[in-house]
Order: sequence, then C-alpha cells, then structure tokens
Amino acid sequence: IIEEFNYHNSKGNADAAQASLQEAIKKDPRNPIFHYSIGATFDELANTRHEEGKHDEARLYVDKAVEAYSKSIELDPKFADAYYNLGVLYNNESFSLTNEMQSIEDVKLLEAKSKESRELLKKAIPYLEKSNELTPTDVNTLKLLKSIYFTIEDMDNYNVVAEKLKTLGQ
Repeated sequence: IIEEFNYHNSKGNADAAQASLQEAIKKDPRNPIFHYSIGATFDELANTRHEEGKHDEARLYVDKAVEAYSKSIELDPKFADAYYNLGVLYNNESFSLTNEMQSIEDVKLLEAKSKESRELLKKAIPYLEKSNELTPTDVNTLKLLKSIYFTIEDMDNYNVVAEKLKTLGQ
C-alpha cells in the first residue's frame, strides 16, 4: 500500500495517493505517519487550488489537512514535522489570503481580510513554537517564526528568535 502511495504521489496523482493512504489507515489507524501523509497530500492539493484561483475549493482541502495533521499529533505528540506542517499551512493560508486581497477594492472587505490574514498567522505560532521546542536547531522553523513575529509586529518574540538564529550561525 505504501509503495502504491509513493508511486501515485511521485506521479502527481493526489487522488490515487489519498486512496492508498486511506487503505493503509484502515489497516493501521494508529499510525501517525499515515495521517501526516494524508495531511501533506491535502496540503499540496490546497496549494494547487489556490494557484488555480479556486480558493473556496482550496479551503476545503485545508480543513482536511488540518484534521489529518491534528490526528497525527494526537497519535504522536512529539511528531515535530506534523506541528511544523500545520504551522506552515496556516502561514501559507495567510499568504494566499494576502494575494487575494490585491484585487479587493471594498475598504471594509479589505480590512476584514487583512484581520483574517493576521489571525491565520497567529494560529501558526503555537504549532511552530512546539516544532521548535521539539527540534530547537531547525533553522527553517525559526526563520518562519521570525517572519511571522515581524509581520504581526511582535518585536519581543522577533528579537528572541533572531537571537536564537544568531547563535545557530544564521
């Protein structure tokens, strides 16, 4: 089953890859890697739909990715990659929303979307902080946290993360 998933995933056939993972989960429902992989596949589908301008459809995949990553974390609370991917997912959703805002002229709608974008960034923080707690030398996690803290104007945490990066030679 895993070979099927890898094959379909490498060919870009997300639907077939998902079907293989669903079969794997039926056989081993407590395997966090299977749930994580489902999350990653839905995450990829969401990104593709955003690129195609199909934002509503993308958000359905985002919800499924969140559910799968969360299940992975529930099964293995020390699965750093699941926390990281969940944080990245919220960051990417904020970025997609910011891109959508480029075509909005209604000031009230623009303000609402801007607030929603910031809230998505704030949602990313606890997952990225947990990932950093589990993998304290992971530079990618720290760089993303630093960027988010800067964007939401949390300069105290920005400076803490900047110092961590500095001690890691970044």
